[in-house]
Amino acid sequence: MESSRFLPEQAAPGKVRDRGLAALVERGRGAYNAKDGALFLLPQGRAERTVLREKLCFALESAGAVPVEGATEEGHLRSLAERYLRDHPDRNAWASVGQGEIRLAAWCREGEDASGLERVLVALTEEEKGNGAFRTFPETTPQGIRILWAAPSSEGAGAGRPGLRCPSCGTLLGEDSPREGAVRLEEGEEPGTLAEVTTPGATTIPELCRQLGIEAGRTLKTLVYSTPSGVAAALLRGDRELSCPKLERALGEPTERAAHDALVRFFGDVAGYCGPLGLPPEVRLLADRDLEGARNLVAGANRRDTHVMGVCLGRDLTPPLADLGAWKAGDPCPDCGALLEEGTLRVLGAFELFDPGRSPEKPLVTANREGKTERPRFWRGRIDLEALQLALEEGTSPCGNA
Repeated sequence: MESSRFLPEQAAPGKVRDRGLAALVERGRGAYNAKDGALFLLPQGRAERTVLREKLCFALESAGAVPVEGATEEGHLRSLAERYLRDHPDRNAWASVGQGEIRLAAWCREGEDASGLERVLVALTEEEKGNGAFRTFPETTPQGIRILWAAPSSEGAGAGRPGLRCPSCGTLLGEDSPREGAVRLEEGEEPGTLAEVTTPGATTIPELCRQLGIEAGRTLKTLVYSTPSGVAAALLRGDRELSCPKLERALGEPTERAAHDALVRFFGDVAGYCGPLGLPPEVRLLADRDLEGARNLVAGANRRDTHVMGVCLGRDLTPPLADLGAWKAGDPCPDCGALLEEGTLRVLGAFELFDPGRSPEKPLVTANREGKTERPRFWRGRIDLEALQLALEEGTSPCGNA
């Protein structure tokens, strides 16, 4: 009976910064071993975890996924999908239900880029719609897109990671989240003429801006990377930082900062003065989407102590455009325009959608009387039940910040 359930009164564990963990222990739902960082669920906490797991399974099943128990090894979910997809083609998402996590995998036909994934995310959001701080947001990976289900949390939270949050509307982002649209700093300006300017010792954006009396957004920086196929140069405004996962996804291959020898070979011994003009065709140029139509920028001249003014994209160079820029604190929120703030995000779940040709899984093929059906698109996910339980505790605790 509920009245006989073991529910001890106990103080929050000392030196624990995770507010959700502190609240769970203080309310008698669990015990924490600081020596090895282990959380033990007491009867009430275990009962609440069971209810939470069953609610999620119901939500996933209503979204078209098939929850199963016992699929503990790599390949079990694929084996089940191969067995049943032939006669149940709409059940392409399978979920392995464990004590601490739920793992999902799905195999989609061409044109079904994220078949079932959107329904799953909607189901999760609806299931916890009373917790308005729980949000999903995308991040770019070298292989495709990762969608995170997260909640703002205290520093030191379990399953926590750095992130960005809008203090006005609650939007959550990561530094590698996709950016939409372009910044138009030069709207209405007439294209200027190219002109070299002497900039002694201006090997950094702040020093260049100091010497020329301009803002960082009016500069064009050239970041050089080595790839298995050669050398690539990423172009961004001087006030933007590069997202390496976005660059690798756009290039379709891994990258690393170019060594000094590679810089000298293609640009000369001009560290700090690399620019995009007059480069040999072996250098693969790629520009951030924010540079579309940009005019009158200042770029390196590929000579020491020299920059070029008046650089215009579309006139002086026409590199392919891609989303390369990283988000940072102080950027306007894409939903309401308020300035984003740094914070800790507790990751409740992560879902990876792979680009064609970059999946770790080979295509799944099913056959019936009508012939064979190939499912080359693959996505997978994981829901962290402990992180979700602690986030719920943090949200209901007087000291919570959700």
